[in-house]
Parts: sequence; structure tokens; C-alpha cells
Amino acid sequence: MKPSSSRITPSDLLHLAALTVLFSALNYVGAALYDRAEGVTTIKPYGGIALALILIFGRRWKWRVLATGLAGGVLVKWIRDAGVLESIAVPCLNTGVLFLMDVLCQRWIGREIDFRAWRQLVRFSAIAALVGAASGFAYAFEQHLLKPLLLSSDWPTWFISITLSYVIFTPLLVLLATARRAAFAGNGYRLAAGLAIISVALALNFLPLHLPLLFTIPLALLLMTLMGGIEGTALGLAATELVVLTATISGHGPAPISHLALGYQLYFIQVFICVMVVVMLPAAAAITERGKLRDSMQAALLREEQVNRALRDSERHALAMADEAQRANQAKSEFLANMSHELRTPLNAILGFSEILKSQFYGPLGHRKYLEYAGDVHRSGAHLLDLINDVLDLSKIDAGRMEVRESIFPVADLIEETVMLLRDKASGHVTIEQCPPPPVQVRADRRLAKQVLINLLSNAIKFTPRGGRITIGALDNPASGIEITVADTGIGMTQAQIEKAFAVYGQVDSRIARTHEGTGLGLPISRSLARLHGGDLFAHSVPGQGTRMTLVLPQSRVLRASAVAVAV
Repeated sequence: MKPSSSRITPSDLLHLAALTVLFSALNYVGAALYDRAEGVTTIKPYGGIALALILIFGRRWKWRVLATGLAGGVLVKWIRDAGVLESIAVPCLNTGVLFLMDVLCQRWIGREIDFRAWRQLVRFSAIAALVGAASGFAYAFEQHLLKPLLLSSDWPTWFISITLSYVIFTPLLVLLATARRAAFAGNGYRLAAGLAIISVALALNFLPLHLPLLFTIPLALLLMTLMGGIEGTALGLAATELVVLTATISGHGPAPISHLALGYQLYFIQVFICVMVVVMLPAAAAITERGKLRDSMQAALLREEQVNRALRDSERHALAMADEAQRANQAKSEFLANMSHELRTPLNAILGFSEILKSQFYGPLGHRKYLEYAGDVHRSGAHLLDLINDVLDLSKIDAGRMEVRESIFPVADLIEETVMLLRDKASGHVTIEQCPPPPVQVRADRRLAKQVLINLLSNAIKFTPRGGRITIGALDNPASGIEITVADTGIGMTQAQIEKAFAVYGQVDSRIARTHEGTGLGLPISRSLARLHGGDLFAHSVPGQGTRMTLVLPQSRVLRASAVAVAV
């Protein structure tokens, strides 16, 4: 059966025992240093290291660290024969400070603390100073519970030692413990060179020169920052702290301060290291962030350049494909336009000979089926010629080889000629009504304009059921020009069907439309011819109610009575 999560395992007991031993040792070291310094303020490593453990391993270790830290503090006080009040009050105060530091870090910095951000480092130093100052009053009150408060000695002692503990130990341990492997593995040679430079700077300060050479340490740390980023700075500070503190405690402090008492040497070195941590770490974090921002901007610029290059390549490829398609279309159009004579010549022979056979010009054919077949051949040839003419006309327009031969003629004559050509086709099927056109003339290609109207009127006849009505007329619109309209009462179209009808080779997909043959080029050719004259062709239709097609020729092609007189 799986054990409950609340049950304490042997591994947990081992962790608690190890933490208790660690914190007992740290508290003992702090007390022993205070004794060796003869009452001069020294660092207390317990608080800073305990908070670092909470931040490194997660806040699930928080209560373990608090409990074992309290136990270790009480144990050391008991070993050192302190009074009952001091044995309980001081460890409780240390534990309370640790708890308050963790709470304020969560509230003012965030649950995810990253000392690689200089703002978080500055906030942490401010929190450490604030908590050290506030807890100093509690310590002074405890030390003089039965006497007047002597803040002049006890408050600074507590404030300085607590602040130094958190500022010196916590950021360095957290940075080194949470550093990515690549930060060290990728910069191994640089970090080794930086440590060598720091070693030289430290060695200079221990030589019996009695010169103020401590300034060389920050310079070496700055070089370490440039070589390894903030992780390099943390490594250099940790090495400096370890070497200088160990040498000072052993009685071999830096030469410039070796003549001072041990307590004052420790006090000076601790303040010096604290200042370097407070100044160098945020500076290193800012330099590292600036470097990362520069690298990110360079990477972004590189990606942008790659995207732009890809876009330019795509644009060139698209233009090349468009040019190729345009050349292919031009070649197709020119080919079809050049094939006009080759395609029409045999069809003219077919039409001519079938017409002779059908009319029995040289005598009877002998059997009535021959006469019937000759008529079928003639009708099929005529239909095929119409289709080929449509394709060739569209190809000529695409190739830019359609010639516009302008002349001046009345709009009324154009409408009348178109109606006369198609009156027999409409006879017995639909009624064609002519509205009196305005007395104006137009300057255009008469054959092409007539072809447009023939296409429009043919479609109206084709798609209007028996008994329907077609109206053709014209309107002189001063704003747009002359508008020639063909309206029917046929099957009508939707907007989608209108767009399809104006597309090349498009046909309206309806039951009536599909019963008629055709290439679907009538409307596209008509619109192209209209635009060739600077005008346009518009359609308005309602399914089941009919269609109105409007051919518009611009004002520049309309000649009224006065203009005609001048032209003449």
C-alpha cells in the first residue's frame, strides 16, 4: 500500500538531521567569530544560507529550514551556557527574521525570484536592510528587557550582522546553484581566465606592500563580468569572499589592514564584500541583460533579414511566373489570332458547298435524306463558325490586335439594324419592343458595337421563355454617356451567376441555360469590346423576373446635333 504523503519517512528524518547539524554549525561559527572579534560586529552566516536553501530547493523546504534552524540555534546557545531567555529569544528572533525575509521577498519581488535581474537584486538588498533595521529594535529590547534600551550599541550590532548575512550569502549561493550548465560549460576558458585575473588581484593585496590595492578586486570582477556574465561575477565574488574571509580569520588578512585587530579586520572585509555584492551584482545583471537584449535584437534583425530575403525571392519567383504566364497567354492569343484564316477557310468551303447541295443548284440530289443531311451540315458549319469567331475575337482582344475602326452613326440606326437581324429568330417565340432612342450619334466601330448588341439581344431571346417580352432602347445620360439597354422577362440570374456569366467560358448553370449550345464567350467578348471603346457593360438581374443589360459608351463618344454640325 502506498504510504501517505503526510507520513515522515527515514529520508525526511535524515534531511532534518542534516539541516540541524548544518545550522548548528553555522550558528556556532557566527558566535565563535563574535567572541574572537572581542565584541566587534561580525557576520552571522546562518540567515543568508538558510534563505538561500529555501529559494534554491523551493518553498516546500521552508518549514523544515525554519524548524531545524530554530533547533540548531537553541542547541548552540545551550552548548555555550547562555541564559534561558537568551537561548530561546535570540534563535526565535533569527527564525522570525528568516520567515519575514521570505514573506517580503514573495510579496515585493515575486514567487519566482531570479537574481539575474538587477531590479530584483536591488529590491532584495532593500528588503534585507529594512528587516535588519526593524529586527534590531526587537534585539535591543530583548537584550535590555529589564534595563533602559541602549540602541547606540545593540541595534547597530544586530542590524549590520543581519543585513550583511543576507546580502553577502543569499544572492551568490542562489545564482551559483541555479546557473544553467551552459553558462559555465560554454564559457569555461573565459571563466578560468577571469579567475586567474582575480587570483592575481587577491595575491597583490596579501603581499607586504602596504599599498591600497583593494581597488584591483572590483576591476578584476568587472573583467569577470565581461567574460562570463553575471554567473562569472557571482563565481568571482564567491571566490573572493572565501579567500579573503578565510585568510583574515586565520590571521593573514590583506596587507593594508593587517595591523588592525582581528575584529576590525573582519568588520572591514565584510563591509567591503557587501558593498561589492550590492554594487557589482546589479551592474553585472544590467550588463548581462543588455548583452542578451543586443543578442536578441541581432537575432531578430537576422530573422527579419531572412524573412525579407525569402519575401523578395518569393516576389521574384511570383513575378517570373506571372511573366511566364503572361507570355504563354500572349502566345496562345497570337496563335489563335494567326489561325483565323486557316480555321475559317475550310469552314467557308463547307458552308458554301453544303449551301449548294441544300439548294440543289445543279439539280436534284436523288433522295430526300441527302437534302436533309446537307441542311444539317450547313447548320453545324454555321454554328461552328460562330464559335470559332467568338474564340478568335476574344484572342484578338487579349493579344491587343482587335482594330477599332471608328465612324459616326446614329444610335437609332444601330438599334434598328440589330433588331432587324434577329427579328426572324424571335418571331413566334418572344416579342421585341423598341423604345424611341434619343436623337444622338456616337463615334465608334459600328461593326463591333453591333456585335455587342447582337450578343445581348441573342442572349435575351435564348433565355426568355415563349411568350416573353424583350425591350431595347437608349438613354442619353449627361453624367455617364449613352446607355443602350436590353431588358427581358426571362429566367434571370443571381449575383453569383452574373459574375460567372461575365467570366471567360462561363455559362449560367440553370436548367434552361444548359439546353442551349454556346462557348460562354458572348458576354465576356461584349464587355471587352465595350471597354475597348472606353465604356463598359453592366447587368442587373433578378431570378425569375428577368435581366437588364446596359451598354455604356462614354460622353467623349456621344455627338449631339451641335457637335455633329461642327464635325461636318
